[in-house]
Amino acid sequence: MVDGPDVAEVDLYAVLGVSRTAKDLEIRRAYRNLITREHPDKGGDADRFTLIQRAYDVLGNDSKRKQYDETGRLEKTVDEEFMDTFGGGAFRDKARQQQVDRESMAEQLAVRQSDQFQSHTAGFEAWMRSRGDSVTTFTAENAADQFGVVKSSYEAVPLPNIRAYQARCKAFGKPKESLELICEAIPQALEWGEVLVSMRAAPVNPGDLYDVQTGGGTHLGSSGEVLKTPFVGGNDGIGVVVKVGPGVKNLQENDWVLPFKSHLGTWRSLAVLKEKDTLKIPVELMPLE
Repeated sequence: MVDGPDVAEVDLYAVLGVSRTAKDLEIRRAYRNLITREHPDKGGDADRFTLIQRAYDVLGNDSKRKQYDETGRLEKTVDEEFMDTFGGGAFRDKARQQQVDRESMAEQLAVRQSDQFQSHTAGFEAWMRSRGDSVTTFTAENAADQFGVVKSSYEAVPLPNIRAYQARCKAFGKPKESLELICEAIPQALEWGEVLVSMRAAPVNPGDLYDVQTGGGTHLGSSGEVLKTPFVGGNDGIGVVVKVGPGVKNLQENDWVLPFKSHLGTWRSLAVLKEKDTLKIPVELMPLE
């Protein structure tokens, strides 16, 4: 759900930056560019990101786009339909547009702030904001990311005894002198949250060369991270998931992925990556055959 601008009042074509006569391929390309640039994990606005997704959900679907073009209105999602109908809309997490005719006793006990009625969730969020940074909330996934998962609690996925090529920076300096092509064995197994990715393409960008050329033993890389030699070069690329480890939720074999974190070392034929460090490419965004 998008706070701020009402989705129903926004020009979805303007959100994606395309004309109303745009072809499907133009819409797909615009969405692909925006969704990467505006992702919250890369500093984008969460509301803007959600709006882009909703715009593509409508304009990328022929029947939804036709209805939108003819009526200028959006088909409500299941969640929106529920929020609009249940409790007379009292449980929407935004300022209510009108007073509910009949309020239950539970609704009357909802938090009031600045003399305006708020939903339970909005009141809770306001209370959390007022507490500042004094309280940190952890989910099970947060805890797993920060503290790891005990190996005895899951079974690692064994990998074949194979070797992979990688372009490694052995010392900072000129690329011709600093880079070497080596072949090393991949890990014996995939641990919690890991996937094995076959890198299909990895470009050489100015940031990659900066990482290789800037000397000093340890230094700040192109994104501000501390690098130490030796390291496998490459920040960008595209690959295919060939094996998934325990705890992986959103990826499966044959999914195409992009690196979602700098300095993952994409200049290699096979890479073991954390699922959270990759971005899955939706099937509808893949090149048309």
